[in-house]
Amino acid sequence: MNTDTLQQRQKIWGALPPEIRVLLSAEKTVELIEKIGARHGLSEMDQGFLLRTTGKLLEGLLPPSEFVKEIERNID
Repeated sequence: MNTDTLQQRQKIWGALPPEIRVLLSAEKTVELIEKIGARHGLSEMDQGFLLRTTGKLLEGLLPPSEFVKEIERNID
């Protein structure tokens, strides 16, 4: 990740409500998303994509209207 991107992400992280920061960094969140992926037969790679995409959604980097489309485009 280049410096500009890292700085942008840090700025976004700092602007997030505390509840969202806690949610994004909670191990329970990761476990739940992995469980959802496993339940739907996703590979580890696809589960990772689901996790990253969900994170982008919660960070406000991905509009809710694009979430499902992004998943459908990138997960077989």
